[in-house]
Amino acid sequence: MAPARSKRDRKAVRLRIVSDSHYADVPPRGKRYYRESLRKMHECVGVMNREEVDFLVELGDLKDQDKPPDEDKTLS
Repeated sequence: MAPARSKRDRKAVRLRIVSDSHYADVPPRGKRYYRESLRKMHECVGVMNREEVDFLVELGDLKDQDKPPDEDKTLS
């Protein structure tokens, strides 16, 4: 069994959170640019990789704004 490490020897866990990407293949509505969501998410992941975070948590709203919603398309 490994000896317990002191607080000073422990590495902090770096966690970041992102949410509400709202991707859809639809034209912009108001201030929402749905088609930009994939590019923005790729950019976010790139920044998090450069910052060497340990975890990036996506809180949800990866929902399909298409009419009618297509679950298979949303999940892909």
